[in-house]
Amino acid sequence: MKQDSLLQLFAGAVWALFLLNAVQWGLYRQRIYGLFTLHTFSWLCNLFLRDLAGALPESTATLLQNLSMGLFKLNFLELLLVLFTQPGSAVRRWIRVTQAVVGLYVVGGWLAWQPEAPDRAAYDALTQFFRVLALLVNFGGVWLAARRRGAVARFFLAGSALMSLRGLLSLALFYGVPGRWASPAVFDSANVAIQGMLIAELLCFTLCLTFLRRRQEVAQARQQAATEQELAREREQRQRENLEAELAVQRLEGEKMAVQLRAMQAQVNPHFLFNSLNTLSSLIDESPRQAGDFVDELSSVYRYLLRANETPLTTLRDELAFIQSYYHLLKTRHGRGLHLDLRVAEQHLDAQLPPLTLQLLVENAVKHNVVLPDQPLTIRIFTDPAGQLVVENNLQRKNTRVLSNGVGLSNILTQYRMLGQPMPIVSDEAGRFAVTLGLVEG
Repeated sequence: MKQDSLLQLFAGAVWALFLLNAVQWGLYRQRIYGLFTLHTFSWLCNLFLRDLAGALPESTATLLQNLSMGLFKLNFLELLLVLFTQPGSAVRRWIRVTQAVVGLYVVGGWLAWQPEAPDRAAYDALTQFFRVLALLVNFGGVWLAARRRGAVARFFLAGSALMSLRGLLSLALFYGVPGRWASPAVFDSANVAIQGMLIAELLCFTLCLTFLRRRQEVAQARQQAATEQELAREREQRQRENLEAELAVQRLEGEKMAVQLRAMQAQVNPHFLFNSLNTLSSLIDESPRQAGDFVDELSSVYRYLLRANETPLTTLRDELAFIQSYYHLLKTRHGRGLHLDLRVAEQHLDAQLPPLTLQLLVENAVKHNVVLPDQPLTIRIFTDPAGQLVVENNLQRKNTRVLSNGVGLSNILTQYRMLGQPMPIVSDEAGRFAVTLGLVEG
């Protein structure tokens, strides 16, 4: 009764391990899980054949058990190939040769089967050969697992070692036990030990499969982390490249703006010089003394023009000092026909604006309006309560059309746009022309 209970416990344990491996195989759909499941299934088949041994002819039962164990060893060798060998290695070739020998054993056992008059000597020799071969395969599994590190190799080593001990014990029983030990109690104890080692063996292989899955998950997690790091590096690289591209575009825009500013300032200089030379030509004939003073003022003004080409912004203080010198040149030409009224708050003198802005507005006012002693042109430059600079003049337009090269007001608007400043406001109403300019506070 006790022996039957142990057999039932043994069978239940094998079934539980088989179902566990089968579930994992169904979940992960990998070849290695199928091999471990077949490994456990082989023992279920062997148990089933033992239960049928009494109902089958002896030769048939022996044949089926030998075939079952042969397929078991083929599956075990395939596990060794998958877990512990590399393609093209010498060990892999030897395992393939061993599989071929086990396959010949299975085929030979089938061909040697004689149901009516079995040849016991042939069967015994074939079984003895297979037990020795199986034991060598077990030792091979121990040797291969011992060369590897990690939980998977350790549990496979333990399972292979138990399989080897079980094989040695089975081989001892096969050759016979000495007479003084040959008793039913000894055989029952040996069978219990074999079954216990088999349960421990299958448990070790199941744990081997569990740790194999864990190793795969760790490898996948590392691979995913490495992939995410690579993606992060690629994103950082793209961000750096985009930033460098944006900086390059900004540098090009800055260089473009500087070139455009220099080009516009270069347009102002010859235009101003042309008008000044015309005035000087008239003064030479009319008043040589005034012409000399005019040349001194022109020299002072032109020094400012040359310096203004070097920077996109200048202070309102410097610009007003320049416009006063420029006004003296215009005053020399127009006399009482031109008046300049400066009323700029002291706190705004350090604010900045594009150089020559006031010169262009004053010049436009003189160019487009009548400037006569009985019709004086008054130009007012002042700051409003909002801190803006206003340049205005009374309107008394000339009857004749004035030729213009478009440098004046459009030039100022372009400079403010390129500098990213609020655009000037132009108003022309109630006999008053005014331009309101934003100041860049220092």
